[in-house]
Amino acid sequence: MMHMSTQLTVIESLSGRGRIYDADQLVDEVSYSLKEIEETPNIARSGGQDARDVEYRTLCGLVTPLRIEVLSAYAGVRLTLELQDGRRFDFAVTRVSEKNCLIKALTRLAR
Repeated sequence: MMHMSTQLTVIESLSGRGRIYDADQLVDEVSYSLKEIEETPNIARSGGQDARDVEYRTLCGLVTPLRIEVLSAYAGVRLTLELQDGRRFDFAVTRVSEKNCLIKALTRLAR
């Protein structure tokens, strides 16, 4: 019998100011608070042995745009966030509140 559990590890916490682009067009400036999380599934097999599966990385968190109505119109659309340090990644807005947007990366954070 197999039982699956997952270990989550925060690899990097990121916060600062950045810019959101739709292709080369500036959409808005934002402040962001993000976490890069590594997910390592463990499969416990009968007999007490653990087998580690492939590691997955996810980057997600909150962005606070200057104009929430502008960014909320892009929900589900592939956009690019340029971080304060110049690194970039593609993401999608997954949820919108009165002031913030929850985002999830679609590509890895460029190092």
